[in-house]
Amino acid sequence: MEFDYSFEIHGNKDDKTGYVQAEPEQDKPLQKKVSFVGNSGVKFGKYRLRNPDGTFKLDKYGKQQWKDFEINILDVRAMADRAGGLGDLKSKIERSGSSAQIAVAGYKAEDVNTLMTGVRYGGDYKCMNDWGGTALPAPNPPTTVDDYYSILKNNATHTKSDDADSKDNHMKIEVVKDNAPNKFTVTVWVNNQPTYQESGIVMAIGFPHLQSHWGSGVVYSNLQFTKKVAL
Repeated sequence: MEFDYSFEIHGNKDDKTGYVQAEPEQDKPLQKKVSFVGNSGVKFGKYRLRNPDGTFKLDKYGKQQWKDFEINILDVRAMADRAGGLGDLKSKIERSGSSAQIAVAGYKAEDVNTLMTGVRYGGDYKCMNDWGGTALPAPNPPTTVDDYYSILKNNATHTKSDDADSKDNHMKIEVVKDNAPNKFTVTVWVNNQPTYQESGIVMAIGFPHLQSHWGSGVVYSNLQFTKKVAL
């Protein structure tokens, strides 16, 4: 599938964001997020979750755990502006377990792999072209703040999000069945640049859903589907 998309609101003008402002829970303060910019995604099935050792996750009842497979769309440069600017973003990155988060005073900390565009939401860094280049998967994941900053800085170059050119974005998502039951390879391009490729995904393919909720700040157009192989 492929489509064009644009951001209705870019940047932080008049304190506007792509999101409708959420209502706080009762007796709890509202936590703002740097991701409250143009933010959407494409969901087209569910995939089985794995543990760090590669085994499949099970819940406390021994049942398989599944999650929506979503390719993220985010106005990365607007997000960076909200965090103080792309040049200062490195100082806001903190290591967190086997990943990293962007932590800005007054905002809820968010994982780096949820603040990118053209990758699986919460996806594997080794499958990101902004880390591994053209040889994917990369042999090793990022480990330092400099590594995560480099990934974000590279990812910010893919999407046109300035006011003058915000209507020129194009995304292509290719889903191909592997030579194994229920396993697939997903490849993503943003503006003709490869951004993500993950193989061996155990997935139940479903009807695509465009997560363009009211106020998301993302507008889709020219959606096309091309069947290449039988799924």
